[in-house]
Amino acid sequence: KLQDCGGFRQLAAPTGHLNLWTERTFRSHSGHTEMEQKAKIIGSRVGGGGAPKKEPELEKQPLELEHLIGFTGKYLNTVKYHSQENDAVVYTVGTVLVAADLADPHKQRFFRGHDANVSCFAVSPCGKMLASGQIASTRYKGQMAPVIVWGWGGKVLGQFPGLTAAVVSLAFSPDSRFLLGSGANKMMYVWDLETGEVQVAQKVDKVITSATWGPMSRGKSRRHPTYSLITCPSPIVRYHILEFEAKSMQYVLKSYPCQFPSRGLTRTYHCVVMDEMGESAITGTEVGDLLVFNVRSTVFRTRIPISSNGISSICHDKNNVVFVAGGDGTVKKLQGKDREWRILAETKIPGRIVSMDLSAKGDSLVAGTPHGSLYKLDTQNLKYLLASESHITSINDIAFGKDPTKFATIAEDGLLRMWDLGKYRVLLAKKGSSAGRRVLIHDRRAEIIVGWADGSVHGYAEKNGKLTWQVPNAHRGAVTCMDLGQGNLITGGEDGAVRIWQIPEARLVTQYQAHTGAVGEVLADISAAHLVHSFGASDRSIATYNAKKAQKVIAHMIQNGAFSSMTQRADSEQELVTGLSHGYILFWDCDEKNPVGNVLDQGRSRISAIALSPDCKFLAVSGVDSRLRVYDVKTMKVIARCEGHAGTVNRVAFTPDQRQLVTVGTDAAICVWNWYA
Repeated sequence: KLQDCGGFRQLAAPTGHLNLWTERTFRSHSGHTEMEQKAKIIGSRVGGGGAPKKEPELEKQPLELEHLIGFTGKYLNTVKYHSQENDAVVYTVGTVLVAADLADPHKQRFFRGHDANVSCFAVSPCGKMLASGQIASTRYKGQMAPVIVWGWGGKVLGQFPGLTAAVVSLAFSPDSRFLLGSGANKMMYVWDLETGEVQVAQKVDKVITSATWGPMSRGKSRRHPTYSLITCPSPIVRYHILEFEAKSMQYVLKSYPCQFPSRGLTRTYHCVVMDEMGESAITGTEVGDLLVFNVRSTVFRTRIPISSNGISSICHDKNNVVFVAGGDGTVKKLQGKDREWRILAETKIPGRIVSMDLSAKGDSLVAGTPHGSLYKLDTQNLKYLLASESHITSINDIAFGKDPTKFATIAEDGLLRMWDLGKYRVLLAKKGSSAGRRVLIHDRRAEIIVGWADGSVHGYAEKNGKLTWQVPNAHRGAVTCMDLGQGNLITGGEDGAVRIWQIPEARLVTQYQAHTGAVGEVLADISAAHLVHSFGASDRSIATYNAKKAQKVIAHMIQNGAFSSMTQRADSEQELVTGLSHGYILFWDCDEKNPVGNVLDQGRSRISAIALSPDCKFLAVSGVDSRLRVYDVKTMKVIARCEGHAGTVNRVAFTPDQRQLVTVGTDAAICVWNWYA
């Protein structure tokens, strides 16, 4: 029975709340506590696919996640204000929930526990808990989409299975006792957070796309109040009463469908709110209109056109004021009740709004767009300002110059950005005509150099982003790698060629066919800039080329796997350090054909990002397992290991002053790490 209705999985008691999930001490016939048995049953359900083996814990490590830049504007209602702290905003970045302070970008808190993108979340009215749901798990069988309940401090309090494919909506009751959740499997649950038990489990005829709780009222028993709630299994709207039944000694849900006009209004609902008196329900639809229902009589009252591209969010304020966000970027402030409504103010922000929420004091709104931007709006006049912005597609490369406070990123959608590392804001943005592959900062010329998927290379002025020079057809196919040597630009492409260019004249100095397939990386030798090192993405070889003599110096080969990343030491014998597709780190001396050292990375998976610290004492490694590991180069022991990304890490770089690391990945996130070693 427990498996059918989806009980809790984990137990914990958060401080300052109602003794959540208190373990019962009486024993069953098998000698285990009832709670242990329930957790074991649910754990076996959720863990059917087998969890990956954990790496050994490190007691103290000189690495911590300082800031995460990103916002996954893919799902509706994934940006919310904290219910008690006025400047605290919670939003999603892939599999991670981020709590940030809009007034201070250096204050962030991370909630990490999902293994797939977070699709929705809710903040409890008491402010002490969060609940988050995800799309179908990539780790476990059965398309499990668990709901995790968190303490505001970041601790996991409990986990509820039962929903599959995706969690569509979550909502806390006004007293934070109950949590309502609905999934793409057409299931609706109401969990009692005091006991961890399932209070309601229903199979509905349509997916509940939106739900909300209304005001509480005194029930038949003083100890057990009566709750009201609205669910929208589109195109139906249902009013529910959750009332304690003395006969069965439990809460029972009674449902009443709302009546529509005879001509019919078939809608899919994105959001719903109830007024403070519990008399009216206001729904936002995919068509772009508001539908108002009287919940006492369960009848439709009126329709109000708002937006031309759907309504994503509705925020209810005091004095019968509502704020409505549209898919065309419009935000409208309305006041009224029942059939009488008037517009008090309106504005339009760039892009489509996917989420909007009202602050605890009611003085501001926060709105998120699918372009990765968050806006803050004044509730009086709806004037807005840009609070943060981020990439929304895979970030393919990152580059530092000599200045440790600035770095550049290039993304798959062709968006180039220059960032201020101190304030985490964008200094420069430039949109290319094709996907961006590589980026460099040329300090002497104060330029940003970008290699594109269409085979071109462009140079932009760092100050204003103006195009200063270009090589229209640097390669047949994409530019896959770049480096600077002796003031020249070295490029590698999908055509297997390595070319050296004089810039800004864009004159070809020399070229050679280095590999049979795409060139994975090119490096100008640290001590002898006329030597160029490159590896093939598919031919398992490293080639060292003498540009002065126009001849190949030496080639290194491997028998298994493929090269996936490369850097070079500035100390010792200036060895090349390579990461392989099957997790090995190999060291190569230019005078030796075979590797002079090898280490199996703890991730045991493709190493896509590798970087040495400026003093060459530390080696940062990451890849498809999304974890960042830092090795002591002398002993090749892991001294730091952290997880920040929700996907493959594409590049990692130390800041020139070696105080921080920055990683970028396929999840469109930028992680800034503090480094204390």
